[in-house]
Amino acid sequence: MGMRKVVRRGLRELLENLTERVLDAQRVQSPTAVHQLRVASRRLSGNLRTFRSILPKKISRKIRRKLRAIRKATAELRIRDIVLEQMREAGLPSTNLLTETLRQEREEARRLLQDVLSRWQDKDYLGRWRAKLRACRPTKTSVSRLVEDVLRGFFDAGRKASASGSPRQLHEFRLAAKQFRYMLELLQDFYGPELKKQLASIRHVQNRLGEISDCSTSLKLLRDYSGINPSAEAQLERHLERKLDESLTSFKQYSRQELDDPSQEAQWVQFLCGRQC
Repeated sequence: MGMRKVVRRGLRELLENLTERVLDAQRVQSPTAVHQLRVASRRLSGNLRTFRSILPKKISRKIRRKLRAIRKATAELRIRDIVLEQMREAGLPSTNLLTETLRQEREEARRLLQDVLSRWQDKDYLGRWRAKLRACRPTKTSVSRLVEDVLRGFFDAGRKASASGSPRQLHEFRLAAKQFRYMLELLQDFYGPELKKQLASIRHVQNRLGEISDCSTSLKLLRDYSGINPSAEAQLERHLERKLDESLTSFKQYSRQELDDPSQEAQWVQFLCGRQC
């Protein structure tokens, strides 16, 4: 099957997965349901962005704009779920003033998300997008070139993050890693089982970057609760800083092995772009 057909089919499958995740989140806004909804939204949005030049512009742009609204609506829920889980990891008791504050704020965010999902259902966004994606025909833009652009962007952002180690560059690399991973997952049927090993490496570094982001965001949020429960805050802060150091060390190891070696990028280019797309 050609790459264009794989892309079209993959986008439709991502939309169906998003539909299921929206339905799950409408039934219950559990931490798992909220996280899966965010991931499904990112996967579809990321691939619409990657392949936007082979799709009708209005379709890609409109869907991505609406997906941003979903991620915004789930953001406040997700960060509180993350902090509550980190508190459990740190061995903090399940009932204290800080956890109660977070749970109250989570409930407010849950109601806001429910309102957004209800509006989505009323307007039938997903059904309308399904019809548009089914009807659209890809343009003649080179798909291989789009794949190479994302690949080059991944390595470029990775080298900058490795060189500076700044929060901004790490964040940029995290976004590039997500886009790269989501694209590769969409194209697995085109590249076959050879892609599986390479994907494992990308998932590993993305997970480490996600942990760095979660710990950094939680530490910032923790400052907003300063004084609510000093002993719990101090214990959680120590846990987050230790976890952050471990994730940064893991990223540096990956960087030395995969990003600082020019041959790695060349091998990726040969694998992804050395065939007819």
